[in-house]
Amino acid sequence: MATPSIAMIPSGYKDGKVYSVLPNSADGDFDFTRGSAATRVNAQGLVENVQILSSELVSNGDFSQEGSELITNGDFATDSDWSKGTNWTISGGSANCDGISATSNLSQVITSFTGKTFLVEGSASNVSQGFVYISLGGTDLQISVNSSGSFKHYVTISSGNSTLFISARNNFIGSIDNVSVKEVGQDWTEGVGVTISGGSANFTGNANAFLTQSNVVSSGKTYKATFTVSNYVSGAIDINLGGSTRQGNVSANGTYTFYISVSSGSILYFQEDFSNGFTGSIDNVSVKETTDDTDIPRLDYSDGSCPSLLLEPQSTNLLPYSEDFSQWNNIDATLISNQLSPDGQNSAYVIEGNSVGSFERIDKTTTTNATPHTFSVFIKKKTSAVSSYSGIQMGTSFSYVIFDSYNGTYNTSLNTNYDSIEVVDFNSDWWVLKLTATVTTSTRIGLWGAISEDGINISTSATGSETFFGAQLEEQSHATSYIPTNGSIVTRLADVATNSGNASLINSTEGVLYAEISALGLGASSSLGISDGSGSNRVLILLQSSGDIRGFIASNGAIVFDETYSGISTLNNNKIAVSYKLNQFILWINGVKRFTDTSGNTPIGLSDLSFDNGSGGSIFHGKVKALAVYKEALTDAELQSLTTI
Repeated sequence: MATPSIAMIPSGYKDGKVYSVLPNSADGDFDFTRGSAATRVNAQGLVENVQILSSELVSNGDFSQEGSELITNGDFATDSDWSKGTNWTISGGSANCDGISATSNLSQVITSFTGKTFLVEGSASNVSQGFVYISLGGTDLQISVNSSGSFKHYVTISSGNSTLFISARNNFIGSIDNVSVKEVGQDWTEGVGVTISGGSANFTGNANAFLTQSNVVSSGKTYKATFTVSNYVSGAIDINLGGSTRQGNVSANGTYTFYISVSSGSILYFQEDFSNGFTGSIDNVSVKETTDDTDIPRLDYSDGSCPSLLLEPQSTNLLPYSEDFSQWNNIDATLISNQLSPDGQNSAYVIEGNSVGSFERIDKTTTTNATPHTFSVFIKKKTSAVSSYSGIQMGTSFSYVIFDSYNGTYNTSLNTNYDSIEVVDFNSDWWVLKLTATVTTSTRIGLWGAISEDGINISTSATGSETFFGAQLEEQSHATSYIPTNGSIVTRLADVATNSGNASLINSTEGVLYAEISALGLGASSSLGISDGSGSNRVLILLQSSGDIRGFIASNGAIVFDETYSGISTLNNNKIAVSYKLNQFILWINGVKRFTDTSGNTPIGLSDLSFDNGSGGSIFHGKVKALAVYKEALTDAELQSLTTI
């Protein structure tokens, strides 16, 4: 097969250009502009802002990791490694004490880790009298065990050696076994008044308390830093990256995001706000490198491992809180925050209904135009068949979608006023539900953790829960990629790719225009093609608003080929080729020759490959997996091979 003169496969970009495979010069590369932030689905299947340049830079940001075991022979399988005081013996897989009036210690020295936090665990059995004190690191006695059962304790070693003491008191009779000591919160350094336990870093109100992690950031770069505050009592907390100015003064529960430019240093630093103390917990700490450049093309992987160049129209998320559902109107529902979300963070919410005699839900009402709108939301997949069904509403009338989050199926109840309902299998963990309807000037969005017991009828007695993320309401007839909001509506500007090719790369006498593309939705036509910069001479591939595929050729202002094929959905990925040569014009779609015309002149002066109709209209909005121009017409065998799915 002939080699294309321009072959753009979305595999890279730099300095606002989408790079083509051929030619080797910049003549075949597209200039790209957008002027606003935007998300995509990355190669890992996560929703991310395209301006994020790095993976996670914080280690153990959820404070859940535990280190290796520091105690040897913690199961007391042998009589070794422990120092035994009076009346302590080791046998039968436990350490046993048969009663002593004075203090008697069972102890083991571990590696010293001053300034670190540890989890001490174990179990007691056959306890009939007295108690044991358990302590670590030469600090005060920390936990008292006076009955059979398991014990668990977090301790931060501020100074001294790291010896584990199990001290028998008051004629203790009983056994201790399964003793474990592990470091928690690795890679973090805690100041006085900060402890790590239960999956969070906990501040207890000390002035000048701090929490740090080294080698996180670099000077001269900008970072997105996110953390969650919970169990807030008083004071405020600040965040610092490198040598930047302290930011935050955070004094309430919630998830907080800061964009910070680093001038020097590498440390991530949390500190109570200027000696005012802070009592509360932080968790879900994340730092990622970002850029201020908004004109970055989006290589989207939502269709699988092969990326597509994603080109979308301008759109606005009309819901001011797309993730923080605590800001929505709550009608008797229970909200559980900090759930793992499709962006890899902990930004999802569980909405729970407990059957208090009403439809427990959250909702949000916003002003809209009386035009088609689309609501979309992520819903976590259930891992087993559901016994209750969640509910989703869009509009002012009583029209509900009852959703089965195990099977990804739905039923509508009462007034079924939706123009379309679509369920997208987003990944192994999430569905995306999309509702389109022509609304009035006021639109209510509602989310129910449980709305139905049978999947068909709504009921106030339904109980259960559902996990939601990323609510989006757009004045569009289809959903576009996710636009995060946090307190105000947000607009993503249109993607624009222009100015590829020149006369030396495009042959007007004969050639082939090839594209592997799909539409974002129906309702608007999209074009891409080669032209002389006007509507007089052009070769186009069009995805029609009706869902049809059209091939079009004009020469010196006269239409010489115009054929439309309606047998394939433009929402699917299609391989399309328009071949042109004097008295020979052909449209191929997915390996089949659809139309042929044997009369007409070829275009004149073709010099530009662009994502529009050649004169700036019918801008292409969709996904592009490949785009190529050949300087000669191909044979039927070559065109069939090129376009076969």
